[in-house]
Amino acid sequence: MYLVLFFAFLISLSGCATLTHSKNLSSHNSDAYAHYCMGVICENKGEIGKAIGEYESTVQADGMAVRPRYNLAKLYIKAGLVEQAAEQYRVLSELDPKNKGLSTVLSALYLHQGLMCSKQRDYERAIIFYKKLLKIYRSDLAYYYLGVAYERLGKIQCATKQFNLAIKLNPNCAETYNYLGYMYVDKGMRLNKSIKLIKKAIEIEPENGYFIDSLGWAYYKKGMLDQAMFQLERAVKLTKGEKDDPIIRDHLGDVYFQKQMYNKAIEQWEKAIELGAEESEMIRMKIKNAGRK
Repeated sequence: MYLVLFFAFLISLSGCATLTHSKNLSSHNSDAYAHYCMGVICENKGEIGKAIGEYESTVQADGMAVRPRYNLAKLYIKAGLVEQAAEQYRVLSELDPKNKGLSTVLSALYLHQGLMCSKQRDYERAIIFYKKLLKIYRSDLAYYYLGVAYERLGKIQCATKQFNLAIKLNPNCAETYNYLGYMYVDKGMRLNKSIKLIKKAIEIEPENGYFIDSLGWAYYKKGMLDQAMFQLERAVKLTKGEKDDPIIRDHLGDVYFQKQMYNKAIEQWEKAIELGAEESEMIRMKIKNAGRK
C-alpha cells in the first residue's frame, strides 16, 4: 500500500517539474529524433516498457536534450524504477538549473530510497541517500532518519550529532527526543540525560505509550523499580489493542521479575511472545527461570 501511494504521489509531484530549459531535441539529430518520436507514440499507446526503451535510446544519442529526460524520468516513476528516475532527475537538475521543482522530486526520491534501504537493514546504503537528500534540503526528518541509520550501525556519536541537528531545526519533534533518550538507555549511558530527553518527548505527546515505555525502561536501568513499574503499566494500558507492543510487555515483565512478582512477570512475557517478540527464545528462558522461583 505504501509503495502504491508513494508512486501516485511522485507522479503528481513530477508535474511541478515542468520544462523550463530552452535546449530541446533538434530534428537535425535524426537518430535521436526518431527514437523520441517513437517514444511519444508508445507512451500515448500505453506501452510504457517500449516507450522507456525509445527514450533511453534518445538520451544516449543526444545527452544534452532535456525534454526526453523529463518523459523518461516520469515513466521510470510509473514503472517503479526509483533509482533510475532519481538519476534522470539529478542530470536534469544540472541541465535545467532554473527548475526548482526538480529538487522537490529528487528529495522525495532520495528519502524513499533511504527508507527502503533502512527497511531492508542496509543502513550503509541508506546513509548515502539521506546525505544526498540533505545536500538538497536540510530538514529535521532527514537528520532524524540519518541518526537512526547510524544508531543501527552502532555509531552512537554520529547518531547523536544527527539527532541534535534535527532537534535544532525542529525543537518540537517528540520522536527525536524519545529516540535519542532511548538510545542512551539502551546503551546504558547518560541515564539522567536520557530521562530529561524522554520527559521532553512526553511533554509534547503526553499520551504516547511508546514514550512512556522509554521513561519506564530508563527508571528500570537506574534501579528505580517502583517508578519503572508505574510508567510501564501506563504504557501497556495506552498501547493495548492494535498498538499492543511485545517490547513494552517484555520490559514490564522484567520489572515484575525484579520485584519478585513472578506470576505477573510470566504473564507479560507470554504476552510478548504471543505478540511476536523477536527475542522469543530469550524470553522463554526468562519464563523458565521465573517458574523455578
